Amino acid sequence: MIDSNILFSLLLKQNDYKKTKKFFNAVEHLGLKVQILDFALYSITLIFTQRKYHKEIKQFLHVLDLSKNISVCHLKPSEISEALSSDVNLDFDDKLHYYLAKKKNLSFISYDSDFDKTDLKRMTPPQALESLHL
Repeated sequence: MIDSNILFSLLLKQNDYKKTKKFFNAVEHLGLKVQILDFALYSITLIFTQRKYHKEIKQFLHVLDLSKNISVCHLKPSEISEALSSDVNLDFDDKLHYYLAKKKNLSFISYDSDFDKTDLKRMTPPQALESLHL
């Protein structure tokens, strides 16, 4: 599962952009399956639309449509309620990511160190690449 900050890193060329890009290239070339939350997709689209990055968000959405390896996950209202009931000290969107990663036993790729306070093991894209021996 990929946190929205990983997508922001890629789109805005932030953090360790080159390794983030290498991670996404590995996803595509090795056929690795990754998931993002629909909430993350909507948040990124909203922010890019507000910043008037229309061309960039359209390209990003087009790439997601073409990818056979990146899927968008949807949470039911009952799952959102369950996620919000969690005792972990995270904000709303982080609780959603935490919930889904735990429920589906997914590896979690994020630059957000807030997850280090939880029992969810977080990896950055460079760490994920290292775990794949790339």
